[in-house]
Amino acid sequence: AIQPLNRPDNYPSDALEATVRNEENTETIEKYSKELTEIYQVIMKKVASMPGIFICVTEGNNASFIVDIVNQEDVDKPNAIIFLSAFKETVDENNNFAKNLAMTEIPVLDLYLSKDNRHVHPSAVLRKKQADKELKIMYRQKMIHNFTPNYYPEMTLAKEIQGWLVSIGW
Repeated sequence: AIQPLNRPDNYPSDALEATVRNEENTETIEKYSKELTEIYQVIMKKVASMPGIFICVTEGNNASFIVDIVNQEDVDKPNAIIFLSAFKETVDENNNFAKNLAMTEIPVLDLYLSKDNRHVHPSAVLRKKQADKELKIMYRQKMIHNFTPNYYPEMTLAKEIQGWLVSIGW
């Protein structure tokens, strides 16, 4: 388990011109993605020496970065990925996230909450639609009902993860 990197201070950019804003966002995302890739590779080296399967659990905005990382050719891949309230902040980023997710061969459990961040539900709809379009067999998406916003009920979360692992044969 690792604590993800802090969100970049200057993201998303608040520049007035769209071209400047896009350039600043691209530069910030590339730097953040590079740092996260380095951390991921160190973790995968450590995991390689351990027995069993490796399941990457990622939450929020980092989920799309993890998908981008595991889609690279020269990177070790986890056996499965679990998303908790995954999202991106813009429609274009969510579309890219959904397309990249649908193209990955890794089994994915995509969980989100009924009372969650306002970006999560639209992003989840896009991911489900794209996964169905690409016939991604090893993909399951589930909404977990919660009483407290942004809080996963432990028993329900454990039950969903265990049920999914059993369904894919682990």
